[in-house]
Amino acid sequence: MDENMVMDAVVTENPQGNEPDKAGWIKEMKKAAVKIGWKYFVFGVVVIIAQYIYAWLLPEKYYTESWANFLQIIIPTYCIAFPVLCLLVCKMPKVQIEKKKMGFWKIVLTVIIGSGICGVGMVIGTVVGELITLPFGVSASDNNSLGNLMIMSDPFWRILTVGILAPIFEELIFRKLLIDRVIKYGEFCAIMMSGIMFGLFHGNFAQFFFATGLGMLFAFVYARTGKIWYTILLHMVVNMTTSVITTPLAMKVLEHMEVINKISELSTRPNELMAYLENPEVMQVYGYMMVYACWMMFLAVCALTGVILFFVFLKKFKLKETPMGVKNGTVFLKSFVNGGMILFILMSAFLFVLYYVSMILSATM
Repeated sequence: MDENMVMDAVVTENPQGNEPDKAGWIKEMKKAAVKIGWKYFVFGVVVIIAQYIYAWLLPEKYYTESWANFLQIIIPTYCIAFPVLCLLVCKMPKVQIEKKKMGFWKIVLTVIIGSGICGVGMVIGTVVGELITLPFGVSASDNNSLGNLMIMSDPFWRILTVGILAPIFEELIFRKLLIDRVIKYGEFCAIMMSGIMFGLFHGNFAQFFFATGLGMLFAFVYARTGKIWYTILLHMVVNMTTSVITTPLAMKVLEHMEVINKISELSTRPNELMAYLENPEVMQVYGYMMVYACWMMFLAVCALTGVILFFVFLKKFKLKETPMGVKNGTVFLKSFVNGGMILFILMSAFLFVLYYVSMILSATM
C-alpha cells in the first residue's frame, strides 16, 4: 500500500499514433463494456443451464451427498462455462499490466483490511436478507443453503472447491480476464466492473456486499501489481479461513447443541453447572464451545481492526485519474447502463430471485 504500488499500469499506444477525442474515448469504453457484459451474460447462462442438466442427470440417491453438490459447482462453472468465457473474452484486445512486487507486510495488511470488508459486508447482507424473507415468516440466516452445504459437507470436497478451485477460477474470471481488457479505460472502470460483477454473480445478498468489497480490493491489488497469483493467494486465505477453521468448529458446536443448550440453561445455577461439567464428554463439548467463541471473537477483532486500517490507509487507495479527464460518474454510467451489461445484471437478478424464492418455498412447504 505504499508509493511503490501507486505506479501506472502500462497501457498500449494507439497504433495510428492519433489520440481519440473525449467523446470517441467514451464511446470506445462503452463499446468495451457492452462486449464484457454480454460475454459474461453468456458465461452465466451456460453455468445455469449446465447446473440444471447436471441436476437432471444426477441419480436421486446422490442428491444429499456433499461431493455431488460441490461437483454441481465444479463441472458447470469451471469445466464447461470457464472455457466458453475464455473463447469469448480472449478475442478482445488486452493490456499488459506492469509487474510489481507486493511485500509480505502489505499482504498481511490487505488480509486484515479484507476481513474488515467481510465483516461489514456480512452484517449488511444479513440485514438485507432478513428484510426480504421475514415478511414471509422465514429467516434467511436459518435457511442459508450455502451455509448448510458447508456445514454438512465432506472436508475434502469443501476445501478443494471453496478453498482452492474457487479462488483460482474466480480470480481468473473476474480479475485477470476482465481487468486486462478494461484497465486502459482507467482504474475506476476496471475496479468497479470487477467488484460489482463479482458480487452480482454470487446471486444472493448474504454474499453480495462482502464479495463486491473484496472484489474491488483484489482488483486494486491486481491493477497495481499485475500479478494474479497475489489475488489468488489473498482469496485463498479468506476462503480457507472459512473452509478449514470456521466451518469445522461450527460443525462441532452444532453436533452437540443439546449439551450446549443445557450448559446455557445451567449458567444461572453455578453449583449445578459445575456438577454437570464434571462429565468428561460434557467438558469436551464445553471446550469446543469456548474455542469456537474465542475464534469468532478473534474474527470480530480482525474485522474491526480491518475497518480502522482501511480508513487509516485510505489515501493509499486513491485511484489514478481516468484518461481524457472523464468523470467517474460518467465512467460508471457508461460501464453499467448499456445493453450488454443490462443482460448480465438481469441474469444475476434471476439468480437472486431464484435463491430467495427457493428459500421461502422450501421453508414454508
